Amino acid sequence: MANNIKTQFSRNVFQHQSHPSNRQRPLGGVRQDKRSEERALPASFQPALSAKQLSALAMNRKLSRSQNRSGIIQKKEKVTFRIQPIVKDILLKKAKEAGIPHSVAGAVIFERAIQQDLDMQYGALLEPVIKRCIAKEIQGMSTRLAWLLVRIAFDVGQIRGLSTNILGRQQGMNQEILTTILKESSKQAKMNITRRTPQLAELMEVLDKWLSEKGRG
Repeated sequence: MANNIKTQFSRNVFQHQSHPSNRQRPLGGVRQDKRSEERALPASFQPALSAKQLSALAMNRKLSRSQNRSGIIQKKEKVTFRIQPIVKDILLKKAKEAGIPHSVAGAVIFERAIQQDLDMQYGALLEPVIKRCIAKEIQGMSTRLAWLLVRIAFDVGQIRGLSTNILGRQQGMNQEILTTILKESSKQAKMNITRRTPQLAELMEVLDKWLSEKGRG
């Protein structure tokens, strides 16, 4: 006579379990996995829910169900899965601290975990889009600044050349005097770089407005 063999495949999101024992399965609610000894859970990067937060989420869940815009209350689907004993103990403790049934606490925590997973997926999709937008804006700003610096460099170079030429043609001017004047003017120019004068502040405001208008354009 042939034997009927039932093969059960199960996944544990925390770790691999040992061989199942011949213990009776609890009825309904959250099922406790009796097949493994109580082990410590791995660290999680998600912040833990406090009793106050858990209670508030449960209340919001209840209100959102009663304030459905369509007026139709969606029937909740029952999901049954196995968890480790230590997880059940934590769940019962959190439910007791929040003053809500453990089934409600489990549903709130599970929905929150699903929402966080979806948020991470959307964040991964938005990240390259945000990077492209920032890179485009920075590139536009760099181009405008480059044109401004080129214009300043050209004007300064031309003025310096003309000034030096005119100064060298003055009566009584020699190379020693010309060199001294150029050195002193260079020293004064370096000191003026860090000086904040009212005139410079006004020019900075005009420049900032110009760059902003170019960016919107």
